[in-house]
Amino acid sequence: MSGRWLLAGLLALLLIGIGAGCARVSGPAVTLDRSVSIDGKSGLLETFRAYWALRTKGDADGAFRLEAPYAQEMVPMQRYRNYIRLFHGARLVNVEIYGVDSSEAFFSTCLDCRAVYEGKGGGEQRDFRDCWVEVDGSWYHVLNNPLIFPQSGDI
Repeated sequence: MSGRWLLAGLLALLLIGIGAGCARVSGPAVTLDRSVSIDGKSGLLETFRAYWALRTKGDADGAFRLEAPYAQEMVPMQRYRNYIRLFHGARLVNVEIYGVDSSEAFFSTCLDCRAVYEGKGGGEQRDFRDCWVEVDGSWYHVLNNPLIFPQSGDI
């Protein structure tokens, strides 16, 4: 009888641990429009999801590691933390990717996205273009906000 309770207790702790672990890595749902294909972009979708999960949690240090290497060199960490804090107001619940543009001119891939935010007055949507660059087989976010990071230029 006591073995059964021990087993049930261990199982309950395991399930609680798994639930807590999933809660920590959760971010917005990321969906692809049926017409979108990211073929040949191995790892891009996974990195995109990880980046936006970090941004949603307000994890500036984690998100900064996924910014393009040149941005990591040019942008002071404290300015980046302030940037993440500034845009961490509404809760991002879904990002739909509805277009892909691979530009050879800048060796980048840009994703046309629609973000859905949860707010007091209901859901708010915003379309944006999110660009990524592949460096040595890994994908990095292209930081492009000339108002906050004038050194990033107009990419």
